[in-house]
Amino acid sequence: MTATDVQHVYVRRLLVDAQPAPLTMTGPIGWLRANLFSTPLNAALTILSILLVAWIVPPFVRFLVIDATWVGVDREACVASDARPMVGACWPFVRERFAYFIYGSYPIAQRWRGDIFFALLAVGVVWLLWLKAPRRDLGTIYSFIVLPIVSFILLRGWPLLGLPTVESDYWGGALVTIVVAAVGIAVSHRCDLLVAVAQGAGAAPDLERVALEFLHTREMHHWMMAALGGH
Repeated sequence: MTATDVQHVYVRRLLVDAQPAPLTMTGPIGWLRANLFSTPLNAALTILSILLVAWIVPPFVRFLVIDATWVGVDREACVASDARPMVGACWPFVRERFAYFIYGSYPIAQRWRGDIFFALLAVGVVWLLWLKAPRRDLGTIYSFIVLPIVSFILLRGWPLLGLPTVESDYWGGALVTIVVAAVGIAVSHRCDLLVAVAQGAGAAPDLERVALEFLHTREMHHWMMAALGGH
């Protein structure tokens, strides 16, 4: 081996400090690249979504904010005129009729019962959605058994408990919509077991007949029409 064949080897005694990641791989830019522009398809969908939002949002903002009427004492404030050809949302009307949107024609003196129903419903929703909530088994019983029964008694009334009867004809607004949705979810949650038992016993036609008769009752027809119409 000659002197020219000797290879010099250098060993670093100190480690080199870690270099920061490129700006295009971290922070907001990195997140955008990884989640919205990771592939040509994702990039195209992202651009189309941005264009769609840019097309939809401005008219809503103009109607709800820019061209909206914020102050008024009668309907003339919300009617288009030569001085104001573009008229948006009529917020004085919304403020005036807000209670009707929520309760419908439910008696004003009894609307506190609707407020209690909303509070009870909120407890049930939080109890079920909060995965670390204590005794979620009791939360299921409360939401799907106790709440529908208590809500019906509370809203329909029970003179023995001092609650005047309020016919379903007066139920409306968001109240009846939420009631129909909540009761429908609560009832349908266990209907699969009832259907399975009926099929096993050969009573599926009878169950179907009973269900159709229930859906055609006067109360269910009124509630469904009120829920769909919002009044």
